[in-house]
Amino acid sequence: MEETQKVAIRLNLVGKTFVGAVCRGSYLELSLDSSTLTIGSAWRLTCSGELVLGSDSAEEVIDSLPKFVLNKVIVRSEVNSKFNDLTVDLGGELMLETFANSECYESWTLSCESGEMLISGPGRLWSHFPQIE
Repeated sequence: MEETQKVAIRLNLVGKTFVGAVCRGSYLELSLDSSTLTIGSAWRLTCSGELVLGSDSAEEVIDSLPKFVLNKVIVRSEVNSKFNDLTVDLGGELMLETFANSECYESWTLSCESGEMLISGPGRLWSHFPQIE
């Protein structure tokens, strides 16, 4: 992913507040105040470096995700590795991380109210559809 897209991701994530979190089968849908982050790859939530829950956790554990992320403000985001894994820092040592794990499906998608969309995957691929003015 190029720096232009990484900047667009930061602009659409950092400073935004989580207002909803729903697991939809194998997809995790996280609603922010002005965008939606949909995760289709493996993911984990850590606190102070310890694993709190992840995509392979039991359903009842995943159902506890909202209590960790709702009303949290993203303080930093970073796209890592050649597979565009995403790290979202929620402050207070709370981190949400994605891990590309499919050569066939998207890892994550950021859909913004402005119409802008950023897609990671499959594999090393990515797409960016800027805001239409």
